[in-house]
Amino acid sequence: MPAWKRLHLATTNESYDALLFFTFKTHENGLELQVTDLIHIWCAAGTSKQGLKEDAIRTRCSIDPTEDDEQYEVLLNKLEEAISGSNQASKVTLIGHTASCIPERFEMETSIPLPAPLGTLEWTFQMVRQEPSALTREMVVPALRVIDASRRREEDLRRKIKDKDHVIGKLMDKIEGSGIDLAMVFPGFAGARKGLNAKQAAQVVPGIEAFRVEEWGIDLKDGDDGALREVVDALKDERAGEVVWRVPGTAVEGANSALREEGSGKDSDKGSKSKQVMFTLIQTKGNLADVSQANIYRLASTSQCLF
Repeated sequence: MPAWKRLHLATTNESYDALLFFTFKTHENGLELQVTDLIHIWCAAGTSKQGLKEDAIRTRCSIDPTEDDEQYEVLLNKLEEAISGSNQASKVTLIGHTASCIPERFEMETSIPLPAPLGTLEWTFQMVRQEPSALTREMVVPALRVIDASRRREEDLRRKIKDKDHVIGKLMDKIEGSGIDLAMVFPGFAGARKGLNAKQAAQVVPGIEAFRVEEWGIDLKDGDDGALREVVDALKDERAGEVVWRVPGTAVEGANSALREEGSGKDSDKGSKSKQVMFTLIQTKGNLADVSQANIYRLASTSQCLF
């Protein structure tokens, strides 16, 4: 997935003190632009390949993406440069979005100078606020996946270190039994000693003593993932091998499907269908607005439900 980067605004938005971040992703069907203040997420509308070409014609864009695929790619690259700020002369300005106003929609105006004689490329993105679950999907879940991956890497690293400690321990036992002077290998640790045996080396040479997990990271408690351990474990899909999250209320579609079914006319089917619909409606809870009223009445009439 694309990385979130800091969105740097033009001086006209200096009074806007909230931190904003963005992702910019291109694909064969167009581009995806998202902006977040870590509370909400807005997505750019009308950014399909066809939509971009139509906007370019309508605004008489300096770059004509309808000319050929090469010009279309040039347009995408320049738009990304304008938003990312990789070109110091580029500008990003928000219209209708201030620190005191969290709108459903706002405009994000971008501009970037082009080589002569093309002038300046100006483009306005129409940003639309997404449902609350977008923040979970686009930021929280990926963060939990990072935690999960870091934890698995840490566990793998501990196993590897344990294996190396076992080998080093065997070697040091052999060296101790052979009476080899390690001062020749580690002259800087011999000090005033006439020699350096294996037991002494383990005490003064870093890396020889066995790794103690319980002492490691004592000063890094703030970085411990224990606070989110149960969240990660609960969302972990072992078959997929990663954290998986689904928007609550996905049973609504199943409820609509059940409600669309017509009754067979058999009494035995009516009773079971009534129970199925009631159970499905209970599952959807607050999402009953998504269930068609006409479908409810139709199924009620065929299954003799009492609402």
